[in-house]
Amino acid sequence: MASQQSETGIRRRREADPEADLPCPSRWFTWEEIGLRTGQGDPPGDRWLVIDRKVYDISRFYRRHPGGSRTIGCYAGQDATDPFTAFHLDKTLVRKHMASLLIGELAPDQPSFEPDKNVSLEIEN
Repeated sequence: MASQQSETGIRRRREADPEADLPCPSRWFTWEEIGLRTGQGDPPGDRWLVIDRKVYDISRFYRRHPGGSRTIGCYAGQDATDPFTAFHLDKTLVRKHMASLLIGELAPDQPSFEPDKNVSLEIEN
């Protein structure tokens, strides 16, 4: 009976936040590592992006992206939080599909956005 209640609780948490019951990321990443995964570097074809500090490997998925490969592929190697928020109305549904692409998180000492973006924003102000 306790295991049934436990499974029900996990199922409810998963429905509310599909990533809530995932284990802690097995890996922490730096912006330098992520910036190399644009699909053009070494290893060739690797494409990673960041959404809400979580790192996703879209290398195999980007060609099947419902919005088109260019839409998601152009964000490889960088933070895609803003476009993700703008283009996906049902984030719960989308995050269920993204769970299998999750490979880790930004390391705690890394800023939330690429350092180059912060520099360019400071110059414009």
